[in-house]
Amino acid sequence: MPVHASATIRRPPTLAKRARGRPPNAGAAQTRIIIEDIGIYQALKTRNAPQSDITVAVNGTARKLIKLYGWDDPLRACTMKDTGAGVDAAVDEGEQKLRDVTLKRVRNEVKKIWRKNLERKESTGIRPSADIADLIKIFATKPRRKQDYKVWATLKPRPSLEAAVDIRHAARVRDTALTAVAPPRVSTWNAVASERFKEASPKEKKMARKIARRAHKKALQAWEAGASALPTSPEEAVQFMEASQMFLSDLMHFFASRTSGIAVMFLSGPAGSSLISEGVCDVPGQPKLLYTDVNPGGTKSFQYSLAKQAGILNGTHMRWGSVSEISITRADNEGAGALGDTAIGVGQEGDQDCEDDDESREDEDEDDLYADDQSEQHEESAAELRGIEFLSLLSSSNGERRQFGTPNASVADSTPIPVPGKAVPMLHKVGSRVCLGVAETAGEGESTTILPRVTEEIAAFAPFTYDVLHLYEADVVTNAVEYAPALRCLIAQISPHKPWLKESNTVNFLKALPIKLAGKVDMGLASELSLAYLRHESSKADELALTLRTVEHAHGSDPMEKPAYIADLRLRAFASRWNARADSDNSRTPAKLDADINISLPHQWALLQPAEHLDRQGCICVAPDIDMDWQDSLAPGLEGVRLLVVTALIWAYNIKDKEECKQWTRLAYDMLQVLRILVQQASCRNSESSTAAEDYIDGDGTGGLKRRKRYATRLLPLSIPNKHR
Repeated sequence: MPVHASATIRRPPTLAKRARGRPPNAGAAQTRIIIEDIGIYQALKTRNAPQSDITVAVNGTARKLIKLYGWDDPLRACTMKDTGAGVDAAVDEGEQKLRDVTLKRVRNEVKKIWRKNLERKESTGIRPSADIADLIKIFATKPRRKQDYKVWATLKPRPSLEAAVDIRHAARVRDTALTAVAPPRVSTWNAVASERFKEASPKEKKMARKIARRAHKKALQAWEAGASALPTSPEEAVQFMEASQMFLSDLMHFFASRTSGIAVMFLSGPAGSSLISEGVCDVPGQPKLLYTDVNPGGTKSFQYSLAKQAGILNGTHMRWGSVSEISITRADNEGAGALGDTAIGVGQEGDQDCEDDDESREDEDEDDLYADDQSEQHEESAAELRGIEFLSLLSSSNGERRQFGTPNASVADSTPIPVPGKAVPMLHKVGSRVCLGVAETAGEGESTTILPRVTEEIAAFAPFTYDVLHLYEADVVTNAVEYAPALRCLIAQISPHKPWLKESNTVNFLKALPIKLAGKVDMGLASELSLAYLRHESSKADELALTLRTVEHAHGSDPMEKPAYIADLRLRAFASRWNARADSDNSRTPAKLDADINISLPHQWALLQPAEHLDRQGCICVAPDIDMDWQDSLAPGLEGVRLLVVTALIWAYNIKDKEECKQWTRLAYDMLQVLRILVQQASCRNSESSTAAEDYIDGDGTGGLKRRKRYATRLLPLSIPNKHR
């Protein structure tokens, strides 16, 4: 037959091909009627109604179907049969049994459809945290059951076992002395213990198996609960964060690769614990740079801001009860990413059931191989793991504090970084003192993570090793007579944008400077320092809070924020006052300057400086330079660098002798130079921003010009294409 003459076969709609699988028990019309009443069932389940009320609702819907479609086949009937009152009509015993079976079948179908559709609605919501816990379990190392012979051998001391191990191990060492490396003693111990366990009594074997099963069961329960259970103490929270490092690192690399981009996760917990996990996709021919390498200042700033908020959450009594101080002690590990026994690995499955009596050395060989693979995997991942940092945070402020020292740092790590075009400064040795930023060892195998500390030798700490006074004498500073008009001009410029300047009494404080410091220190230097600070406030730099370094004394007292006067300013709304100086630390009140302010303030200033400004001992060895980066550690603001400047001026008000006056001059002039550089850097950033915004403007009228300026400003500091080029 020709193609054009072939007849097309058309199936009637009633004979359309049905979907695959078993046909439903109820027809489409019956299912629609049942779903119409699902609201009654949902309301009953929501208010946890008794089962009797749910049964009444199910019976009502079932009898409605039977009333509409009759008793013959109410779930599959195609036409309605309005039986009316005939539903409850009396029938003989045989017919009544058939009706009971039909009613039961309809009731079951109603319940099934209701449950199925209600669960479908609930599943469209937020996934429960149990799914996340299951995901973590996939990556987590499952606890392994300890071999029965090991449990048996360690139940009590067995001198005969150890003697047999020594004899056999000595023989093995003699046999392999000339041919191979001597085997470890643990392999001989495993072989002898396995043989002795086989020869043990059935009672001892049964007890060993029982203890092994019980210990394995407890370990499994702890493993399953550890993925989703809430921490009961700050230590548990930090331990979970440590154990999650490798898992989160792999997770970030996975998402970065799948999304062809960058993935970064910030975690902040109690005690200032902080963890950054990140990943970046591979681009052929391009270097693989992590985001923390590209934007270290931005990530550090966000890390400290997040840690501040986490510290507020964990500082309340509602979170940890009466815990007032948190001390985290961790085992020493080699490398930044080394993990403990609770480490989370990827692709490691380790559970083992040992019900048989026949334990052999091959099992132990497999265990050794597994351990080797695990350690190699950790070593490979350790290069990319950042490790947990413990940040010391000023509890009432926000912002970044530069991390000068880490637990694994060494004295050589503080070597100044060479600046392009600058000569490397000569390092001056200043006696013997503790290295700032290096944690002391708490005990063998353990170290307490503590931020930079000093001992009683702090009195010998010389914060400046370059000739500050020589540079100061060659500099030209503001004349005291010119201070008042310059101060009024800057205050008028700043006050509309920063009302806190007057509210904190800083304006009156600076106005009284000539009277308070007359005859005590160089008024020109003090005036220039105040004006430089106000110029820094007038710049468009972001306001961030100052974060003090924690100081711990050698006699084991609690870590302190020094100077304590700065730390206590939050108790007095950060107000600027010409307060007196305490005679000793014991007699100091929150409204008095530290007795050792001549030591603690220069030391704190040195801790806040970048590495290229310091030598190996943490002393300021070169003059500040515009190429240095303070990374917002001395940002403007109510809780920013103002606290240091105000404290320095109050120290000048309480100067004791000429030697202390020289110390103040060194500090004040270094602060002055740094503030000048910060103003220059902010001015350069602002000029670059305005240039980028103007390049993006199209000359299409005044209205469009203003609109495009605002739009370009919002996009900064992202790079914007230049339409004119």
